[in-house]
Amino acid sequence: MRFIRFFLPSQDFKGKIKSVPNTSARSGSLGLKLVSGVALLVLILMSSTFWLAYNFLRDETESFTFEVQANQSQLLGQRFAGLVETVAHTLKVLPSLDAQTLRVLENQDALLSLEVFETYRKGATKPRELYDWKGDKSHSVPTDGLLKELLDSGVAYETHQSEKNRSEVYLYTLLDPDSSQNRITFARSRLNPETILKKSGGTDARIVNREGKVLFDTRDASATGREIDLNDPLFQAARQSPVSIGTLEYRPTDGEARLGTYVLPGFNVMILNSIKFRDAMRGTYMLLERMLLVGLVLLGIALVVVVLFSLKITQPLKELTRATQVISQGDFNLTLNETATDEIGHLSRSMNRMSEKIKVLLQESIDKVRIEQELAIASNLQHRLIPPSELDQSRYTLLSHYQSAAECGGDWWGFIETDRHLMIMISDATGHGLPPAMLTAVTHGCFSAIRQMCIEEQSDLLTPALMLKMANQVILESGKGEINMTMFIALIDLEKQTLTYSNAGHHSPWIIRRAGDREKVRFETLRGMGSRLGEATQFEPSEDATLSWGNDDALFLYTDGLLENTGKDDLPFGKRRVMDLLSDQTSDWSVLHRNLVGDLGGFYGDLIPADDLTYVLFRGKVTGGGSVRA
Repeated sequence: MRFIRFFLPSQDFKGKIKSVPNTSARSGSLGLKLVSGVALLVLILMSSTFWLAYNFLRDETESFTFEVQANQSQLLGQRFAGLVETVAHTLKVLPSLDAQTLRVLENQDALLSLEVFETYRKGATKPRELYDWKGDKSHSVPTDGLLKELLDSGVAYETHQSEKNRSEVYLYTLLDPDSSQNRITFARSRLNPETILKKSGGTDARIVNREGKVLFDTRDASATGREIDLNDPLFQAARQSPVSIGTLEYRPTDGEARLGTYVLPGFNVMILNSIKFRDAMRGTYMLLERMLLVGLVLLGIALVVVVLFSLKITQPLKELTRATQVISQGDFNLTLNETATDEIGHLSRSMNRMSEKIKVLLQESIDKVRIEQELAIASNLQHRLIPPSELDQSRYTLLSHYQSAAECGGDWWGFIETDRHLMIMISDATGHGLPPAMLTAVTHGCFSAIRQMCIEEQSDLLTPALMLKMANQVILESGKGEINMTMFIALIDLEKQTLTYSNAGHHSPWIIRRAGDREKVRFETLRGMGSRLGEATQFEPSEDATLSWGNDDALFLYTDGLLENTGKDDLPFGKRRVMDLLSDQTSDWSVLHRNLVGDLGGFYGDLIPADDLTYVLFRGKVTGGGSVRA
């Protein structure tokens, strides 16, 4: 059995009982609320001011840091570019390495050594050294890659580890840049780091070439020759920048935010200047801490002032508050002082009158509320046990009407649907009111348990007679023989178009058969009575009976209140009146259902029925071939 659906009310139903507030619980005093409100207001103002100040100071600090970095980097770039231009110009105008030239070189504090080489553009000729002034003999001749860079840009850089294990920076300068000549002359000069870095102004900057190799570092002289992280955002921004200067707030691979500036002075180098964000913001953080301290002091002062003020204005309300607490505990004999002429006096007089009225109405209200709540819960629950009045499914239609004679009633109907079958149950407990309503809830729970048992055992529905026997045991144990119930169960095979039923003392339903014209509408009574549920342990319903139904036939089930209740003219509604309303073959069943409901409304008018009334109209839907429509 792939699917079983049983109409049940939502299980989250809860009785809506008006709760009585806990009058012994004390809420916060007016003074405390006033202090809390002022404190909250001050905190909001402080937080807003603090947030605005932080954002403003942060922006200003970043702008100032970027400006300082840019100025320092530009100065360092200008010094480096000027040095390279001076060295290149000096080397180009030197005629030879004679005594006069040596004196010129000695006066150049930017140079520590000088070597001049020549080579040829064509051929694999190794560069030949022409001049040497304080050159490092351990330093090899330049590589082909370095020569290519020199020929492309006219200047190149190289770092070298000297015999004393010191990192040195060499500047390669092309002395005859004329590309028409096959012969190439270039100079290699070792730069003096002290000349480059002196008067750097405490700048935390690095001079690197475009390949990412550090030439000079203002903070760490040992960094010369190292390669920086080629994925460093500041380095990448400098390499890709179309302008000569730029700033960037970034987070390098170590994960700590930094503020950086880059300057491109030319000569294939870049100046990278950066500082950790927290170091740049240190002064701002200190200022904000002082602001926070001042704000807390002001908050404390404001709270003291508010506390003193609240004590003064709330004192007259304390006596009235104590009185309300006594009244809230159920003592209405308290008499308040009414001599005051202000708002407190008016309130005291009103409370005195209120307590007198409450003493008179309290007992009546408690009894009335309790009864109303119990009936409201029971009525709400019972209505949740009843399926909707119109249920249009793909294989059948169920049309019903339920009307209770009081807040609670003893009528109930429900259905269980499986892949192949539809079982319809209708019952009527003796009497009306809360006791039979509780019995209908028990009945509903009984069929819910049977439905769950079928699901767990993966079996089909039981026969109607067997279902009635199981229900009798439940009704007998619940009603103790004091409340009985009639019930009719119909099991409909939606595929074979058959109906199997059993009756336990209920009014016999009808099969309404249509044959195409009004004269051939037939009402067939489903015979068989059986004993009522809950009367005795030895219970025997009517035996299961099976019959067929046609394409346009309908099953009509009802309780005795439908036929026997009297209306405005003190006459019963009657069986003939119901049959006449259901005999119109030209109308759809849903139209006949609405006509019957409307006729019942007119029949009773403003009267409340003497007994509960319920009816259910079932009609199966079939295709032209006779099979159940999916």
